[in-house]
Amino acid sequence: MKLLKITTRLLSLVIVLLLVSTPNVKGDVFPFYIHITQSNSEAPFDGNFDDGTYAAIRFMIQDTVQTSNVTILIKSGSTVMKTLNLNGIKGGYHSAIWDGTKDGGGVAPTGSYTVEITASQTTGYAAYTLIYNAGTDAVGLSTRGNTIVNNPNSDNFGFAFGITTPGGGAWNFTGLGRVAANGLLFGDTLGSAQLTTTGEALGGANRRYGPAVDSDGYLYIVGRDQKEVLRLHTDSLNATIFIDTIPTSGLVNVVYVTGSGVSKYLWIASTTGIFGAAIGTASTYTGPIDSLIGAPTGFQFWDVLAGDGGALYTVLNKPTQVAGNGVLKFNMPTPGPLTIADTVWYAQTPAGDAVAIDIWRGATSDATDDILYLSYDQIGASSAGIYAITNLTTTSPTITTAFLDPTENISRTRSEPSVDFVGNLIFFENTNEEIFVISPPSGPNSKTMTSLDPIIVTVELPVELTSFNASVVSNDVHLNWVTATEINNRGFEVQRKLESDFVTIGFIQGKGTTTEAQSYSFVDKDLQTGQYSYRLKQIDLSGSYEYSNSIEVNINVPIEFNLAQNFPNPFNPVTTIRFGIAKESRVNLIIFNTLGEEVAVLLNNEFKDAGTYDVTFNASSLASGTYIYRLQAGDVVFTKKMILTK
Repeated sequence: MKLLKITTRLLSLVIVLLLVSTPNVKGDVFPFYIHITQSNSEAPFDGNFDDGTYAAIRFMIQDTVQTSNVTILIKSGSTVMKTLNLNGIKGGYHSAIWDGTKDGGGVAPTGSYTVEITASQTTGYAAYTLIYNAGTDAVGLSTRGNTIVNNPNSDNFGFAFGITTPGGGAWNFTGLGRVAANGLLFGDTLGSAQLTTTGEALGGANRRYGPAVDSDGYLYIVGRDQKEVLRLHTDSLNATIFIDTIPTSGLVNVVYVTGSGVSKYLWIASTTGIFGAAIGTASTYTGPIDSLIGAPTGFQFWDVLAGDGGALYTVLNKPTQVAGNGVLKFNMPTPGPLTIADTVWYAQTPAGDAVAIDIWRGATSDATDDILYLSYDQIGASSAGIYAITNLTTTSPTITTAFLDPTENISRTRSEPSVDFVGNLIFFENTNEEIFVISPPSGPNSKTMTSLDPIIVTVELPVELTSFNASVVSNDVHLNWVTATEINNRGFEVQRKLESDFVTIGFIQGKGTTTEAQSYSFVDKDLQTGQYSYRLKQIDLSGSYEYSNSIEVNINVPIEFNLAQNFPNPFNPVTTIRFGIAKESRVNLIIFNTLGEEVAVLLNNEFKDAGTYDVTFNASSLASGTYIYRLQAGDVVFTKKMILTK
């Protein structure tokens, strides 16, 4: 039903999200990119249900098992106004339509509404499993790293970013590319990865290494040869030089950001050492650069990451593929100078290059349930892919293979894993131009996201219908409805449907404009057995109209034979005789005068199914007086008197 007009205030097209599910438990599925549009386009919802369009709740699903059940709750405070269900959907871009009605009927009143989406699945995987490969969508991919936005308060939550140079195919551009956590290219438009940026050029001249995103949505990119850091916000996409010179004799490979506000800190990995800067809230950083750890002779630092419990992890590599490359752990609760001698442990790869790392942070803050993911290449061997490193708080971490590259061709050019919000791996592999989505081991799981910016319903309703119900009395249907407010309400057509279409059976005058509750009723009389549907057509003084929800009633088959009093009675000259038969029978209906003489035969041994019947009798040829009508159905006989007046 659409008996209302609604306006909606959206601060932006995208409704920002807030996580309301349990903390960091690995699970394959979650909803993201929730936003409200017109039902017939991607234009922002105009707030008006009365114009024949509805609100489309659009969202993406990261579903690595490829089958999810989604429940959408439209809520006023803690009260659920409307429930929408989508079952068996796959990862991708989806929508559900809200027509402004409430569960159980009626319309949503003025007020503030939130949209809460829960995605769930009943299965998971026993081992790390490749679920999605972007295939031809990744042709031309030539990045030097990628990062994914895992802050639910960001408009870009659930999207991965990478900087690329032209490589042909779908990625034949210089600059910033964006990919949804379910693998879909979604730059300026769905199906294309490229985002239009302004300011400093990205991608060319090695301005494309080691991107990282902070808690405020700023994206940092390394100018490797220039020894600089560029920055842009994922909303405005205006790139600026954030740090113009990093004091290293080597090349800069990657940055990593921790903290927020004044405590924000930028970690920097160069081939010769690990550096840092307390960048705080600076828009351009010109302060000191901290020298933290020097690379040992013959080795280079290729990546850096600050973990839970004061841990700092670095990727150590030699310029050639040899045994002994891997991940170092340092204890660095606050940034300060250390040496290789301060290493807590060293997780070595068997051979080849240890390339890049990312982390899955568990439910605790002490790293006991954290997982490091390390990409590595071993050209010519049979184990290039991604390691999972666990037991990080011990002196001997556990290294297992999480994912083997199908083509055994991962290169050392920053093929990097990123870990999404629920623990899936998003892996940009540059040599073979692939984007993988990899599910971790997990069982049944679900995630719930709730919009932060509410839908605001502000316009007064033409007619707010608060109830509409029906009851059956004998063979009559009594309809009753109540309105809370009315504006320019001409009235209600009452419509009934038995088998095919609705037909109008009456009209009830409205009250025009009123802010007081109004009650209405209508009786549909003398119905035959069957199932009936009823609805109201509310008509404004301007001629515009809307329909209510429909309600159904049943006029049941009689459980016994009966003969009703004719109506009207007395009559002149037409009356109706109603009778009910409990089972199929031969029926006689005959009219007699008081002398017992037969004056009319209305039914003569006619076969009738069980049900209720009306027979019309026209007595225009008879004189005034008392008559007797007799019903015989099978072995059952009834008689009643009727009075004809002229």
